[in-house]
Amino acid sequence: MTADGEMLLEIVDVSRRFGGLAAVDGVSTAVRKGEIRGVIGPNGAGKTTLFNVITGELRPSSGRIFLKGEEITGLPPHAICRKGLGRTFQLTFVFPEMTVFDSVWVGVYGTMKAGGLFFSRADALRGVKERTEEICGLVGLEERMNDLASNLSYGDQKVLEIAMALSTGPSLLLLDEPTQGVGPKEADTIVELIECLSKSMSILLIEHDMDIIMRLCHNLTVLSFGRVIAEGSCEVIGSNDEVQRLYLGEST
Repeated sequence: MTADGEMLLEIVDVSRRFGGLAAVDGVSTAVRKGEIRGVIGPNGAGKTTLFNVITGELRPSSGRIFLKGEEITGLPPHAICRKGLGRTFQLTFVFPEMTVFDSVWVGVYGTMKAGGLFFSRADALRGVKERTEEICGLVGLEERMNDLASNLSYGDQKVLEIAMALSTGPSLLLLDEPTQGVGPKEADTIVELIECLSKSMSILLIEHDMDIIMRLCHNLTVLSFGRVIAEGSCEVIGSNDEVQRLYLGEST
């Protein structure tokens, strides 16, 4: 599979240093419209740090980042979110004392308000409610909307986090280890959800499970010690000797 759409995210020679350590070191890559791109590499390769730089959680030490042709380098997370970027975290980030509905409602409300879509309070609240219910249905949580997030299984909390990211209407979704810590059945549900979402948005995915990577991704970016050591289709990366040796556990 390939994705030949227009460029959505461009990362140009981006580095992030912590003292003398370059956690991300001169990374250049891109995500096209309609693409699922995987980011792989061993622990400590810089994958999550790269996500944190893209989303504004960390400022890059150098380099530039563009979303839909507009530079977002160094902008705060809320500003980048409003420009169309959603994100989940490696460690699930939900509000345990909020219901599923309220967790998604907050993001929808904030996005619609920021977009100037409020004509009257009644219309606004009706629109937010409808969009919230639509997202909960899309991710399969329509029957759990009144449940507290803390009462969900860990897999459903992962799904809720994706729903919360969707509440801001992203054109690009960054998923950091979306199946980590869940059982095979729940992992398959999450993979099917990602496949569904990819029909309407681009996705940048960190994932250790190579079966999932090969099932989902059009192209891969391989990181090692903060640097890109290989890029290409799953077929190309799968036959790369260095990737096999270092990341797939195969001898050359």
